[in-house]
Amino acid sequence: MDYRKYTHGFVMQRFKDGKCVEQHFTAGDVEYTDDEIGEPIDPPGDETYFPFFMEQPETDDANIG
Repeated sequence: MDYRKYTHGFVMQRFKDGKCVEQHFTAGDVEYTDDEIGEPIDPPGDETYFPFFMEQPETDDANIG
């Protein structure tokens, strides 16, 4: 079965001299799962845990704004 899982959470970003130097995502306990066409479904519970790694800024190009 193909499906999408949405996880609510929080992002922490650390800035140094106005530039983002670190960020982390902390998942909350609210999840929403739907099928390929967007219809809500009960979570199948068959997925392997996939960590919520965020790409860390490495260059000045990562600072948009």
